[in-house]
Amino acid sequence: MISQRRRKAWLALPAAMSLIVAGCSGSDDDSGDTAADTSVLGTANKATGTPVKVMYEAPGSQLVNHTQEIGVAKATASYINDYLGGINGHPIEIQVCEDAGQVGPARECANKAVADKDIVAVLTATPANPDAVVSVTSPAGLSFFSSAASGTKTATMPNTHVLLNGATVVGVPAYLAKEKGAKSAAIITIDAPIATGQINMLAPLVFGNAGAKAEIIPVPIGTPDMTSAVQTALNKKAEVIHILGAGDFCVSAFKAIRTLGVREQVTTIDQCIDKKVADQIPGGYEGVKVGVTASLDPEAQDTKVFNAVLDKYGVKDGQDGTLGFSSVLGFHRALSGMEGDLTRESVAAGLNKMPEAVDVPLGAGGTFQCGSKPVAVVPNSCSGNAVIGTADKDGNIGDLESVTMSELFAMPQG
Repeated sequence: MISQRRRKAWLALPAAMSLIVAGCSGSDDDSGDTAADTSVLGTANKATGTPVKVMYEAPGSQLVNHTQEIGVAKATASYINDYLGGINGHPIEIQVCEDAGQVGPARECANKAVADKDIVAVLTATPANPDAVVSVTSPAGLSFFSSAASGTKTATMPNTHVLLNGATVVGVPAYLAKEKGAKSAAIITIDAPIATGQINMLAPLVFGNAGAKAEIIPVPIGTPDMTSAVQTALNKKAEVIHILGAGDFCVSAFKAIRTLGVREQVTTIDQCIDKKVADQIPGGYEGVKVGVTASLDPEAQDTKVFNAVLDKYGVKDGQDGTLGFSSVLGFHRALSGMEGDLTRESVAAGLNKMPEAVDVPLGAGGTFQCGSKPVAVVPNSCSGNAVIGTADKDGNIGDLESVTMSELFAMPQG
């Protein structure tokens, strides 16, 4: 039998991971520089029924990665109401509640949502304190639907749904290790217990299922030269080297990788890729495999719709709000075809058992089906997919594809 302690540790992906991946997207195009083609929104089909009320809970402008999230979420609801007929003819009415990334205000938002009987669900992208919210909403039978929230209670409590699999920050390098037939990998990450503790617990499961072992190499925040960390990975014969961090941490890591002439496969998350500083890295990001939270492939229909929604409803510089788009449009897609009145109970029933898989918004062809439990270690995840692309020298991410990695998160037997 697997121990309860280890099970909880695997489930408890740190809130820090939510902050690392929040608002990121992959694209080989600087979307938003020119006017979008709003004809892709289709023919007007205005929802005229009684509004269905949801709360949109978000940090607001307090956190840099969320500055446009609320505007994008509202614009997406307007698009759904004006062009997609709402949900079963009912327009979505968003009530915003900002928590500034703090536990107390997050709990207050949840209490307000529960107290308002007209609110049928709480929507959000990557909240800093999702467990504080679901501790209130779940017992009340109020649905919580998030793009990429992570936490022990968020992973397990009823009436709670996460569109994406937040554990892919570790799953992406494991998947690529398996694809290469690699037996050894290294994760170079920020030295913070909230991150390293959980990665140390999760990595043996995920990499073990990939047939590899992973060495965790923590690096203190602010380390200017990461040559020794990268050299440690090479000394351990790592065939895949994963960089997990943001900002200057990533720049230092990539400089060290280029200085040492690393030929092994380098992987990272899109928060680590910053086109504005690519010229500081010798050789740039060429060939780095990147796990992204949203695909902004300019040829994809969802990308065209996303850009058109920003243009139509006046959201400027809204590319950091991709997960706001995903959460609201994902909620709509999850309830597509729903009949009858939209109540707290009927919405919960619809989300708890979606009849079929539908496309993840900006998901590069990936699908989701809440209630199907595609990721055993995170049972409230609605998808076992991840989007992986390849960066060029300047940090543009192309060749985006959705891959399935559910089997990497299978719990060990016995």
